[in-house]
Amino acid sequence: DPRSPGLLYEVDNRMRHGQAVAAGTTGESDSDSVLGGRLVSAHEYFVKEVDLATGRMCLGNPWGDGATKQKWECWLTHHEVVRYVDEVTAVSPW
Repeated sequence: DPRSPGLLYEVDNRMRHGQAVAAGTTGESDSDSVLGGRLVSAHEYFVKEVDLATGRMCLGNPWGDGATKQKWECWLTHHEVVRYVDEVTAVSPW
């Protein structure tokens, strides 16, 4: 649950144990964006990194943005995760 207060710790723990973690953003259309264009709405990202010391999570965009490079990654605070992420999924490697 993206609204869980322990989300960043859970994601960090799963990544440390070799799981890949993805996050889907809120919104109706991937032609929309938020946070000054850094985050695409209704889009799936992979979690690149979690920084527990600052309480932030970095999402990587698998499609990127060749023109401006603004949408390749986006660091979010936990508050922003709660607002803009509607699902988080972890999968184990083969």
